[in-house]
Amino acid sequence: EGSVYVEKRSNHKYMPGDDNVNLAERGNVLSGLAEIHEVAVIVEPDERWGEVGCVKVALQEQAKRSVEAIFEYGRPKLVWFKQSSQVVYVNE
Repeated sequence: EGSVYVEKRSNHKYMPGDDNVNLAERGNVLSGLAEIHEVAVIVEPDERWGEVGCVKVALQEQAKRSVEAIFEYGRPKLVWFKQSSQVVYVNE
């Protein structure tokens, strides 16, 4: 029906606890998965950490990838505090 384009972020980082996490770094790691068409990392408030990243992914047509498989892909590539706390599938 319609599209939303993000031209500029108000912030390129978030802070879970005392650590800085770059949103683009997390998105770039997950965009390496062949099944992922688009990926976005958004910041959400968290009672324990202050802020956490939520990954939203749109898969390629006919692609299937479990949330656990997405977590597994990112684990060896990102330190623990940069890993996703939540993955949400979205339609384009």
